[in-house]
Amino acid sequence: MKKVLLSILFMFLSQTVFSQAEFKIKIDDYLWIKSDNKTKIKILIFIKIKNIGNRMGICTDMDYLYLDCTNSNYKYGRDIILSELSDNSKKNIFPKDSIYSSITFELPKNAENLTLKFTQENGGAQKYLNEGFDKWIKNNKDEKVFINKADKYFNSGDYVNCIINCHKALIINSNSKVSFQLGNAWLMIGNYDYAIEYYNNSLDEGTDKSLVYNNIGYAYIEKEYYKTAIENFLKAIKYDSKHFDAMIGLSISYFQIYDVINAKYYYNNAAEIENKLYKGMDGLYELIGKGYFYTEKQIIVINNICKYCGYIYYKF
Repeated sequence: MKKVLLSILFMFLSQTVFSQAEFKIKIDDYLWIKSDNKTKIKILIFIKIKNIGNRMGICTDMDYLYLDCTNSNYKYGRDIILSELSDNSKKNIFPKDSIYSSITFELPKNAENLTLKFTQENGGAQKYLNEGFDKWIKNNKDEKVFINKADKYFNSGDYVNCIINCHKALIINSNSKVSFQLGNAWLMIGNYDYAIEYYNNSLDEGTDKSLVYNNIGYAYIEKEYYKTAIENFLKAIKYDSKHFDAMIGLSISYFQIYDVINAKYYYNNAAEIENKLYKGMDGLYELIGKGYFYTEKQIIVINNICKYCGYIYYKF
């Protein structure tokens, strides 16, 4: 899970916590992460840093954050340890711009009433974060709540919060069948390695294999591994011979390796199944309007294929 969470460090957030000098720090959400130590847990806190001043600069405020709790026996630096601080926090920020970062702590599972604080030497501002893991898990036993939230976030285009809620479901129940949704969210964000990883995991969850291999194929197209993309699209067609989206993927992949004959062949096969594609780009945009998704790069290639096939194409 750790390497997946690292990719989230560069995105999102909302609720104000405190500000200092020319920078304002905000917290939006957090994730519990399993630790190698069974009595401990990690908490990954997502943070937005905004430059509210008039000069470009680097915010050093994150260096002075620490996590406190009400358990008198647990002390920061001994029982509560700073596990990781995102390197992204050290980037220059232009005036009025923001960057997204994170900070991770390892702490006992039964630590209570967690509060994120600045050191007294740096103002001592603080923000209550959470009641602690043991109480959180006691009050959140139904992973379906977070799976439903993940679906709503995905449908609204908030793919980061979709990922966060999928992982909250996994903390409650490690057998939660959310891998396909995670794959979709990572695909939309543009992290194709993670998308492929979770799509492959979803095969063990009984997800429709034609859908999985089709989406893996499109991830490999974006990675420009066209031959591997072709292998996966052919698997998708093996499980669903009418999968025109996989045929479009095959057409794109073959075109990119200069096999125009196969590119035209598979586009025409897709058009025989989905008649809208006989309209060329007009038909493709009708499909996009109904929920199909193609990246800008893929659309440009499809446009060229339509030109070779004699269908409507656009002069971009």
